[in-house]
Amino acid sequence: MVGIFISVGPSLATAIPPTATDTYLPPSPQIYSSLFITPICSEERLKLINLLDSKKSTDPYDIPIRFVKLSKNIICTYLADIFNHCVQNGVFLIN
Repeated sequence: MVGIFISVGPSLATAIPPTATDTYLPPSPQIYSSLFITPICSEERLKLINLLDSKKSTDPYDIPIRFVKLSKNIICTYLADIFNHCVQNGVFLIN
């Protein structure tokens, strides 16, 4: 089966007409050396909590989604602050 692709590939490559535009874009060094994550606001976190399905499984600490949704107006600001602090300082929890 592989032999078919090996024999067909070169003939297909010669049958494709060249393009009139230059499709090569040189890689930008900044793309490979940095990553920027924008800070989130509590409203974004609130939208995500609203999307959670209460029928799905809980987190590793067995906190029911129902309780998260009931307390969302209180915890959203804290979750956004914690997330933003972690991103700004490069601190990420593994477990």
